[in-house]
Formats: sequence, structure tokens, C-alpha cells
Amino acid sequence: MNFKRIFVRFLSISVLGFAVTAAVTYLYNLIAHGAGVVDWGTALRTAIILGIVLTFTVERKATK
Repeated sequence: MNFKRIFVRFLSISVLGFAVTAAVTYLYNLIAHGAGVVDWGTALRTAIILGIVLTFTVERKATK
């Protein structure tokens, strides 16, 4: 297990998850409430969770 490869994968998945979640919460608040506000807490939590879970899943699949 290469730590650098795992860290880069975690970081890339987290950044992508953060961007998508921020966009989705912005659009949801814009459509539902009429105010374009990003829920940063939700975006950060989702990004970290996706980063951990998907990195773990991909690394387990690669070692089999």
C-alpha cells in the first residue's frame, strides 16, 4: 500500500465530492427557498465521508 497514492486518491475524491455537494446544496436552496446559499457544513462532511469510504473501497478492490 503506497501512502502517497492513497492520499492523492482520497484528496481527489474529497475535492470532487465537496464541489458537487456545494453545487447541489446551492441549487436546492435557490430552487426551494429562493436564496442561493451553500451549506458548507454538509459539503465538508459529505466530502470527508466519500473520501474515506470510496478510497477504502477502491484500495480493497485493488488488493484482491
